[in-house]
Amino acid sequence: MNKRKVIGIVILIAGIALIAAGVFRGELDVILRKAAVVCMECIGLG
Repeated sequence: MNKRKVIGIVILIAGIALIAAGVFRGELDVILRKAAVVCMECIGLG
């Protein structure tokens, strides 16, 4: 494997680990609520 591929795999694994950590901490609900508010503001309903 070349260096770029290894770096890409390491970054992918780190991203997956951080997403999993956020889900286990219960932050998924917070992010989905904030996303819904931003979306509603974009279309002028919020």
